[in-house]
Amino acid sequence: MRTRFAILGTVTILACVVGWPLAVAIGSPLPVRSTSASRPTLTQLEADIAASAKIRKAPDLTKTIPPLSSLTPADETLPMSSPCYSLGEIPFPAQPASKCEWGDLHAHRTLFLFGDSQAAMWLPSFASLGNDLGWRVVLLAKAGCPPWEYKTAKNYSLGDGLDQFSCRKFVAEEVGFATKSHPQVVIPIGDDSTTGYGLYAGVPQYETELSLLLQQLKASKARILLLSQFPQYFAAMTPTTCLTVYGNDVTACSLNPDTITGRAISLALSEVSQSSGTPLINVMPLFCTSKLCPLFVKGNGGTYLIHVEMYHMNRIYAAWISRALGQLIGSHL
Repeated sequence: MRTRFAILGTVTILACVVGWPLAVAIGSPLPVRSTSASRPTLTQLEADIAASAKIRKAPDLTKTIPPLSSLTPADETLPMSSPCYSLGEIPFPAQPASKCEWGDLHAHRTLFLFGDSQAAMWLPSFASLGNDLGWRVVLLAKAGCPPWEYKTAKNYSLGDGLDQFSCRKFVAEEVGFATKSHPQVVIPIGDDSTTGYGLYAGVPQYETELSLLLQQLKASKARILLLSQFPQYFAAMTPTTCLTVYGNDVTACSLNPDTITGRAISLALSEVSQSSGTPLINVMPLFCTSKLCPLFVKGNGGTYLIHVEMYHMNRIYAAWISRALGQLIGSHL
């Protein structure tokens, strides 16, 4: 989704609203307080989400997990020293197999995540899952570069020196890494791509690009899995900001799941999954009921914020739901 390259201005606004410091890109990491015992099962999580969807009043925002005032853009994913996840025209990282690994580093099985910022967002979940199940997890991602970059679109600048041609090159390098390293499982994760600046691809275009990507990944000899889309808000006001503005009735800020499942990329993922036999993991139960996506989830360990801003979940929540994710995805690993 290209509008993320306008996030810097949005972050400036949010800094005033929620108290974000602006110099936070490499700030002190929040502790991930999610031991195996405290992470809910899928059944527990679904019950917590259903109960939380009925709560109208915002929780004490100084006691949420993480506290709303401590959220920064850096809390989209795990801290990393190597540019395994990058923004702008940063070259493909050297030695990603050893520099971009998480989970069980001694495992003989490798799960490779790649894509855009949505892939990076899922890293805390898969890193925790890798430790639980004995998988090494490798991530390569570039913000704004989904794996299904529309090949015949007119070139345009995406920001920070990045353009669509360089995006395609990066995706080709990600696919090349999968082909050379032969991981056991590959999961491409991404958001909307465009056919021109501000013009999003339609269902047939996504289907074409998804099918091509799956063909290219066959050379990796890996099991390929797809994830459904994450519930995003696409609005000037973020979910966390909405908690401070509409605290007396947060249902005014809640998202209808149909907003996500009806998107062109969601419809194309479903169609290509069926036509190719590639499993599509429906992650919506990790965030929503069939009718509503709450802004926070109240569980046994406290009240968890879901988002870090309008497009991504925060890494504390991502780690917390890893056990439930494992139940959704476990039979495919």
